[in-house]
Amino acid sequence: KIQPWEDKALYLLQENYLQLLNKYPNIIRLMPSHYKTRTLPLQAINDLIILDNLSIQKPISFQLIPFNYPLTSDLSGKTSLLTAYSQTKLDLTNILPILHNMGIHVIDQLTSRFGDSEFTIGYIHSFRILDKSKIKLNEQNISDRLITALEYIYSNTLPNDPLNQLIITSTLTADDIYILQA
Repeated sequence: KIQPWEDKALYLLQENYLQLLNKYPNIIRLMPSHYKTRTLPLQAINDLIILDNLSIQKPISFQLIPFNYPLTSDLSGKTSLLTAYSQTKLDLTNILPILHNMGIHVIDQLTSRFGDSEFTIGYIHSFRILDKSKIKLNEQNISDRLITALEYIYSNTLPNDPLNQLIITSTLTADDIYILQA
């Protein structure tokens, strides 16, 4: 059955995530239109769950997946999508050097604010990325290590250093790199 994006997302919330719908009754309206165009309803619900789980103890979260939607995009299947979830808007002048030191080439970035003029749930920062040689990342092999390293950098556990690109170019973990940096 063909349904508008908003109806599909609302159905998913009503059927599976009623507690989120009760907490954010106007959530569909709080999602920007540019975000809805680039995101499947189920992914939007997963993004909302991640935003809702952010806290003072964990103010940022990351996800790395293949970029496959929309299928009509020239970059579909050719890049990775790194998503940063945060309670406040990230400053690109801070995150871009971190990604550069990780050996990541950023093709483009889009920020989506879940909220309106009175209330903000959080921000979703989407980066279409390649490695520094402009080759698609193997998300399955590096996702956990990359996410851990980014979380360590944002918690000031791991310094922002060019050695961090070893996450992408080797099998080293953030803990291994921390020892190398010492």
